[in-house]
Amino acid sequence: MSASEDSVKCSKCSYRGPQSTFPQRTNLQYVKTCYKCQEKAAHRCASKRAPNTGDNSTGAQRRAGADASARHRGPAIQPVKGQAILEWSTALDLLAENKDQAFELDAFIAMTSPSAVEAFQGLEEGPDIAKKIAALVWDATQYRFIYKKLKQSTSAETVATYTFFCAQNDKEVTKTRLVENEHKRRACMKMDRFPCEGYLHVTVDSTSRETV
Repeated sequence: MSASEDSVKCSKCSYRGPQSTFPQRTNLQYVKTCYKCQEKAAHRCASKRAPNTGDNSTGAQRRAGADASARHRGPAIQPVKGQAILEWSTALDLLAENKDQAFELDAFIAMTSPSAVEAFQGLEEGPDIAKKIAALVWDATQYRFIYKKLKQSTSAETVATYTFFCAQNDKEVTKTRLVENEHKRRACMKMDRFPCEGYLHVTVDSTSRETV
């Protein structure tokens, strides 16, 4: 925290800290609630949306309801009104400019923009696009992101989210197993780790290449 940065209090709890430790909207404006309160609110919304498993409907009725729900599903990846839609070059510039401070960017990338077409030329599969994005973010920020997991969308089979973690994220340290014979153990240099909580999430639709 710099000497000139004012301390801000969360509007929902007693947390107080520098403005840069608060979440940001897609328009890069800071919100008034801290990360912990944001997570609690998201958890409450998820609990309300959870299906009721205590109903007495028959299997046929549940299948009919599921079929009706599937018919009313919208496009797999659809930008929301007011959500940022950036050109690939603009997104990279934002990441590079803010690489030395806490920064969260949640936006759609226009894959039809000239910079995206050039960067991802010849790539068709979701995993290839996600790995290419992680590699280009590494080039722009000097932060390496390592692939962690794939999460399939529950509402659209063609949509998947690929998660990467920062190579220096202290939450992702793997424990090494020591050889029992001390004479066979090798001294190795370990990378410095930080509580950066750095993650990269890339959502790709295999049937549409307009946005990611």
